[in-house]
Amino acid sequence: MSRTAETKKKIIEILKKEKKRLVDITPLLGLSDSTVSQHLIELKEMGVIDEVSDNHFKNMKYYELKTPNGTQNENLNFRRNKTFNSSFVVKAVIILVLFSALILLFFIFRPQKNVNLSLLLTDPSMVPSGTQQLYVNYSNVGIRFTNESNNWTEFNITGRVDLLGLGNTSTVISTLSVPVNSLPYDIQFNITAASIVINGTSYNVSVPDNLVNAYINNCTNVETSNSGILIDFSPLVTATHSGNSTSFVMVHNVTVEQIAVSGQER
Repeated sequence: MSRTAETKKKIIEILKKEKKRLVDITPLLGLSDSTVSQHLIELKEMGVIDEVSDNHFKNMKYYELKTPNGTQNENLNFRRNKTFNSSFVVKAVIILVLFSALILLFFIFRPQKNVNLSLLLTDPSMVPSGTQQLYVNYSNVGIRFTNESNNWTEFNITGRVDLLGLGNTSTVISTLSVPVNSLPYDIQFNITAASIVINGTSYNVSVPDNLVNAYINNCTNVETSNSGILIDFSPLVTATHSGNSTSFVMVHNVTVEQIAVSGQER
C-alpha cells in the first residue's frame, strides 16, 4: 500500500470514531496542515467523507464519514439519547443545588439559641496620693467572634464606673447576649471621659489613647451562661504642674481574659 493510501486509511480510521476538524487530525498524523487538507479534499471528492459546519460556529468545519441511511438513523437516535441523558443530568444537578440551598437556608434562618456573656472590670490602679475616686466613662463595646468572618459585633453599652472603688475586686458592667458556641477572641471599647477626685477636689483627666483594644486570653466557646470576659484596666494617672495649674493624664495597660463566672458575680 502506497504512503498516500496509508494516510487516507488512517484518516478514515480516525473519523470512524467521531467527526474531527483539520486541526484535530493533523497532530494525530504528524503531518502538515496543507498535506492533511489535500487528503481530506481528495476523500471528499471520492465521496468517502463529508464536510459539515458546527451548529454554533458556522466558520468551524468538521469532517465525518459518509454513512448509509440506516447508520445515519442510528447516529440520530444516539444523539437523541445523548441529548436526553444530558438533559437528565442537568435536571439532577439543578435539583441537587436547590436541595443544598434549602438546607443552607434552614441553618442560616433557624432559631438560634443565645447565652449570656458577662463583661467584668477590675482595676489595680496607680494614682496620686490623696485620690478618692477615679471615674471613667465608656461606650461602643465591640467583640469579634471567630465564626463571624472577623467582623466586630457592636453592643449598645455605655456606662460610668469608679475604678478606684474596685481595688482588687471585679464588677459586672454589662451582660451580653451572644449565640451559643460563639468564640470571642478580641474586644474593644471607647473611653469617652475620665475624672479624678483628690482630697475632695475633682479634676478632669485626659486619656491620649481613648480606644481600648485587646486580645482575649484563654478564649473558649461560650456554651453556657457562666462565661465572662474580665478586663484588667490597670490605669496609671500622673499629675503635671504648670504654674498654679495642675493637669492629669491617664494611660492604661489592658489585659483581657475569659473566665468562669460564679452566681455571685453575675
